[in-house]
Amino acid sequence: MGVSFAFRLTCIVAAIACLMFAQSAGSWVATCGLLVYYCLIRSVPVSGSVLVLIVLGVSVLAFAAFLAFSDDLVTVVGRDTTFTGRTYIWPIVLDAVWQKPLLGFGYFAATDDFMRPLLLGGVGAADAHNGYLDVLLGTGVVGLVLLLFCISSVLVRGIDRVKRSAGLERDCFVLLLFFPISSLFFSFFEAFPLSGVQNALGALTFLSLTAIPLYLRFDRVHCWSQPGWRRATSVGSSGEGS
Repeated sequence: MGVSFAFRLTCIVAAIACLMFAQSAGSWVATCGLLVYYCLIRSVPVSGSVLVLIVLGVSVLAFAAFLAFSDDLVTVVGRDTTFTGRTYIWPIVLDAVWQKPLLGFGYFAATDDFMRPLLLGGVGAADAHNGYLDVLLGTGVVGLVLLLFCISSVLVRGIDRVKRSAGLERDCFVLLLFFPISSLFFSFFEAFPLSGVQNALGALTFLSLTAIPLYLRFDRVHCWSQPGWRRATSVGSSGEGS
């Protein structure tokens, strides 16, 4: 953030080159989602909760449209209609999920001990290749709802802080928000971003979900410990009471 323009441009070109040579449709979808989310955070004058609801609604509509026109869309972009075999994996996982839909088979043990032998024997895959299905398999609907609620609450608080801050603090919050947001998008195609801290993205997502509320808590405690803040709050309270 504080280096020369040439260095930043080099980093951007290198990142685009990595995306192109990786030939990963999931990475491109996650990148496009991040860019759209970044523009919304910086330009749309609404609160974090409203913005998260807008993005959620648009995502649901986009997913519904994709299901309706998936064959045509996949043919246009020249991708495999099975999403590299994922459409063979997901029905097997869904059948297992419906056996214990409420609480699942147990965190991590479900994929490692129960699902992996079935997938390896059936389609040669090691996991569900979908973070949401993997969480459903391990902790059921209860676990998935609680996880998404926790992530959404952190995103709302982080976005609200971005809109109230400026300079380096704003840039750091935007950077921290990128990791859980990218995990939410990328989890449609891979299991690791949401289901566990198994790689760099999972670790950075966990770091962000921990760092944002901790920073806001320490900042609030620091503000309340300042004499001027307490005096202004007491004066404001007495004014409201009168």
